Amino acid sequence: MESTHYKILVVDDEEPIRKLIVTLLCQKGHHCVTASNGLEALDKIMETKFDAVITDIVMPEMDGIALTKELSRHDQSLPVMIITGHNEKYSAEPAMASGAREFINKPFSTTEFVQRRGRWF
Repeated sequence: MESTHYKILVVDDEEPIRKLIVTLLCQKGHHCVTASNGLEALDKIMETKFDAVITDIVMPEMDGIALTKELSRHDQSLPVMIITGHNEKYSAEPAMASGAREFINKPFSTTEFVQRRGRWF
């Protein structure tokens, strides 16, 4: 069990992906809150302090790149991981330029996700 437990906001419009990420993080002892789009995520960020955010890129209302830019304006120290299943359309470069610390393509293995999570928070 890890000695530090984080409060993480998981943002994805696909419920099965949100549930998978929450399960993986809760197994590591972290507390998760979910949102289904960027606007909902921003509302939750204004209400609660989070230690990290994991967001999809393609979502209704506000995409993950716009969300990450807003989060960076709000708190540059907040670590953000961007995930996407649209590998041919989105790359790590614009994600990192928007303020993300990590980028991962879907589908990802649970091992890969846990390893990458450990690199940025």
